[in-house]
Amino acid sequence: MAVVEALVKQSASKDDSRQETDAWWPPLGRHTRTLATCASAAIGSVALGSVIGYTSPAIPDLNDADRPSAFRLNSMEISVVASIISLGGVTGVPIAGVLLDRFGRKSVLIMASVPCALGWLVIAGSNSVFVLCLGRFWTGLCCGVIDIVVPIYITEVSPTEVRGFMGSCHELATNVGLLLVFASGCLLRWNWLAVACSLVPLVLLGCILPMPESPRWLLAKGRRNEARDVLRWLRGSSADIASELADMELNIQLSGSKLKLRELKHPAICKHMGIIGGLMFFQQFSGYGVRFIFFSMFSKQTILVQFSIK
Repeated sequence: MAVVEALVKQSASKDDSRQETDAWWPPLGRHTRTLATCASAAIGSVALGSVIGYTSPAIPDLNDADRPSAFRLNSMEISVVASIISLGGVTGVPIAGVLLDRFGRKSVLIMASVPCALGWLVIAGSNSVFVLCLGRFWTGLCCGVIDIVVPIYITEVSPTEVRGFMGSCHELATNVGLLLVFASGCLLRWNWLAVACSLVPLVLLGCILPMPESPRWLLAKGRRNEARDVLRWLRGSSADIASELADMELNIQLSGSKLKLRELKHPAICKHMGIIGGLMFFQQFSGYGVRFIFFSMFSKQTILVQFSIK
């Protein structure tokens, strides 16, 4: 029960400190460098949103009989092209898990950005359904990696008092990516839309390069001095980083401890697991992603139905 007791004590201490600093708006003015770091990482989430939403404007354009195209898609091929990114994402998640601990959060974002841009160029140059599916699978794999890394990186560079606000940047930026690809699809053909989307991971590369590595990862690798320097840069030279560094060390020690199966019954763990698992289940099984992938096609069918009723 040592792990559970430590988690409960740590949660209680954080709740006490949160009650002292609660405000209706997080104190972002003291964390401009942290905000810039999180915003840079969140560009990866914009890339994720563009991958998810690409097929919505691209497939109707690709099948438009009034526009020239090297190939057309039947209903089965439309489903495959739209959904194959999920297969790529499932492949990318375990790859991200291996790379994260070995190379660090920032390094993995750098490694995923260039291949993601290349995947978009494969889509742009597609002359067959197979090549298009290959590009979609590859961008899905890269964004599966990015989708795991970005929230972890943002959480680990953010202080407790603004961590919730910073954590929302991932979902916000994903929706920005969806909005951009929907808007761009009104102006660009499917291949040029892919070229435009390839710029997003390159922007991610340029923005994340000057940013620091996760201080928690550095600490876990025994590079304490580097972790302290990163925290001092993020929080400012006048900030007291000793307590935050101590909390990180405690969390790393707890993560190295083995959690026994019977400890999952403890309210401090099972309640949170139930809430998180339930939210994720209902989000995914309610068709959360499908509505973005096929948005324009759903809208077109809705308009036709309304017209026929009238």
